[in-house]
Amino acid sequence: MSIHMTVVASLLASAALPASAQTFTGGSINGEYREFTGDDVEGNSFTLDAGGDISVGADIGFGANISFGRNDEDLDYANGTVHGYYVLSPTAAIGLFAAADSIDGDDAALYGVEVGGRSPRGRYEVFYGVTDVEDPFDGDDLTIFGASFEFAIGNGFALGLQYESFTGLPGVTTEGEILNDTTFSDTALMVRYNITPEASIYAEYGSLLQSAFEDGVSFSSEDDTNYIGIGAEFALGERGGNIFGARSLAGFGF
Repeated sequence: MSIHMTVVASLLASAALPASAQTFTGGSINGEYREFTGDDVEGNSFTLDAGGDISVGADIGFGANISFGRNDEDLDYANGTVHGYYVLSPTAAIGLFAAADSIDGDDAALYGVEVGGRSPRGRYEVFYGVTDVEDPFDGDDLTIFGASFEFAIGNGFALGLQYESFTGLPGVTTEGEILNDTTFSDTALMVRYNITPEASIYAEYGSLLQSAFEDGVSFSSEDDTNYIGIGAEFALGERGGNIFGARSLAGFGF
């Protein structure tokens, strides 16, 4: 399943709906630059993400995201994600997603469930899914999980916590020991400043970690890769932006 097919399918599905039944509910565009540091690790990356939502009637909504990224090693990825969801309240929804990844000539598809909410006072997302990329050792699909929370603290500032991970590939410790079902995670703290109701800038500090649990014993990498990111977002609509973000395996760690 290519990214082009995903985006085209989303556009065709939207076009097939009566125009009078569609209502634009939110959209955003976000760009971020990161600097990575760690033992024997240095680098940087830039990512760009855009998305939007429409509602169909009072209870059903659809969304789409497209994102791109590039690092200093000239590695590029692209992602397209579509969402279909049920509106729980004017600012919250529960739904399903499907996404297509492409990185360095390799493609992957992702599918899963998600719940989220967004308003001018804050936002949150939780998602879980699987990919069609298999662990080459035991043949199981990789799984992905993520959660993010952000809330306003006054005077235009907001604080946030983000976590994203994928599990299923084997990992190797610094001592050379192979771990099964390793989890690779990205955890970050974020501070946002809202310049206007639509425009904001933010900074985040994050860490990439490798961990596993095997035979009753926990393992984790001793040397984390840390990063500092700065970004800007422009959002509009009644929710202050689109309710769900991109779902990507290729974009992990960018």
